[in-house]
Amino acid sequence: MPHLPRSAAWLALALAMTLNATHAAEPPQAFAKRYYLANDDHTDFMWSADADTYRRVFVDQLDFHLKLIEQTQDAPLPYRSRYNTDGNYWLWTYERVKTAAEFDRLMARVKDGSITSPLNTLVSTYGGQPLEAVLRGMYYAGRLERRYGLRFKVASATENQTLPRGLASLFAGAGAPYTFRGVCTCASRIPLDVLKNRPEEAYWAAGADGQRQLMKWYSVGPHNIGTYWEAGDIVKGFDWVQTDPGFLRRQTDPKTGQPFQVIGLFGNGGDDLARKTGVPPPPPLPEVPGLQGVPSSPYTEHFHLLA
Repeated sequence: MPHLPRSAAWLALALAMTLNATHAAEPPQAFAKRYYLANDDHTDFMWSADADTYRRVFVDQLDFHLKLIEQTQDAPLPYRSRYNTDGNYWLWTYERVKTAAEFDRLMARVKDGSITSPLNTLVSTYGGQPLEAVLRGMYYAGRLERRYGLRFKVASATENQTLPRGLASLFAGAGAPYTFRGVCTCASRIPLDVLKNRPEEAYWAAGADGQRQLMKWYSVGPHNIGTYWEAGDIVKGFDWVQTDPGFLRRQTDPKTGQPFQVIGLFGNGGDDLARKTGVPPPPPLPEVPGLQGVPSSPYTEHFHLLA
């Protein structure tokens, strides 16, 4: 897939952050590098349960996290709860079982960045979809954009090891400048060694027409790094991305030799169907020094900084 060097990608993400500064969390000043943990459940629809159960889970999880967001909204920024859905089908389901006022409450949190949802419907096998199906999967989110005066800035394809080249053009053309990948390392002819040694991990993913998205796609490593479950074991994953020589080498600007100043670990629930998090612990509880300064983050916040 054509792409620009990481140095160009990081510069572009820095520019994006200045345009979205109202949603960017400020970590403690002692930390030069910023780490973002994106809390979500991976929606492998009908893998862990039937469709009715998934729909009940969507509503229950959103209610749970809306309450947690309200409980922590006056806390310092790193301790404010955030949540990410990995498909707009979560919002569609919620709207159909809630009152208009309840749905407005949810959308207010989407608009203020406390909850992030992507432009696409669900985790999908995009290589098996016609173009029209991909576009139709974004129709509902587009209607919400117009109704509520907001933009869904992420559209993503996770799990499958391969990525259709034209997908970046469709997602970017629909208005989503950011994307990320996490793969399952399963049921694929792609050698695991290839997934473990990606030459670029932050770059412009571009279609043949030149439209592009800023991509985060880490090489597969221990503790589910590079999968859709990167924050599943937060302490071990956080420690590894701070200390592993190979990871640190890949997170370095090839032109300047300087390390990138933002790391994002996306995905907490994985295939657990409905993993719930508690109120973030107060300092100084974390086992890893500095973990108390890591914001719970929407997907977009990492890009605002990469940005």
